[in-house]
Order: sequence, then C-alpha cells, then structure tokens
Amino acid sequence: MKRTQGLRRTGPPARRTALTSTASLTRGQPLARTGDLARQSTRRQAEAPARRAIRDDTLAAAGHRCSAAALVPEIRCAGPLDVDEITPRGVRPGAHLDRAQTQALCREHHDWKHAHPIEAQARGLRRWSWEDKPDA
Repeated sequence: MKRTQGLRRTGPPARRTALTSTASLTRGQPLARTGDLARQSTRRQAEAPARRAIRDDTLAAAGHRCSAAALVPEIRCAGPLDVDEITPRGVRPGAHLDRAQTQALCREHHDWKHAHPIEAQARGLRRWSWEDKPDA
C-alpha cells in the first residue's frame, strides 16, 4: 500500500452487521408509523368557532366588499375576499381573533399589501409592530 503523509489507505471500514432498509432507524428498529398529520392543530380547532365569528363580523362590517378598493384604486379588485390582519399574527399573536385587527381584502389587494408593505402602511392597510397598541 502507498503511504500518504503517514496515513495508510486501507479502504472502507468493515461492517459488523448488514444494512437495514431505509425505513429503519438505527440499530435495525423499524420506524413507528403514527398516521397522517392532522389538517389543523388542536389549538386551531378550538379557535375555529371564534375565528369564524370574527370572519363573519369583518365581512358584514365591510359590506362583503374589499376595504382597499378606494385606498388603492390603481389595483382592480379580483378574487375572493380574505379576512386579513392589519398587524401580522407573527407580530401580535391572537390578532386573528380581534375584530379591531381584521379587514376584508380581495385577493389582488391582499397580494399587493404583502408585496408593498411600506405603501400599505402609508395607506392604512398595515401596521408595524411599534405602532400597534395591544389592549392592556
């Protein structure tokens, strides 16, 4: 064998046991199947009736029309109405269950809001985290 910088090349290490299938964990234990994932977490399932009520109230308050149609006239309303949070959920957890934090937007205006956050904030469709004053 040829020596390279003091190390001997002997080939790959010998296996003591045979390889198991790819669906196995270490030491030959089969992977436990727990079933399919639920479509919603138990927390979201518990919140569903409250969210549905907030959604219905928001759409009724907006007259089942897009709230941004007059604020962003250069974008034509299209698509179904979404109930959107003015302050994002990641910034203010629970905003999706607060009527004062929701607005009805068509799909085109909703996409525009996320694509242009600075303009959306200037037109009142979005709030930044430091502007939001959560209820104490």
